[in-house]
Amino acid sequence: MIDGAIDTEWIRANFPDRYSAGPDAILNPDDIADAYWQIHQQKRSAWTFEMDLRPWKETW
Repeated sequence: MIDGAIDTEWIRANFPDRYSAGPDAILNPDDIADAYWQIHQQKRSAWTFEMDLRPWKETW
């Protein structure tokens, strides 16, 4: 699950406040790809089918 704004041109144009909050407030597409690649390469002995990706600055 991806829970946050992803650094794209559309987000930059429509949600500029996300960028003013700093780089930890928005998800980097390359970092999302790395996380999904880790799931793809996971070992069968320690397997998961779910991952939540959120920006570091998300408040709970």
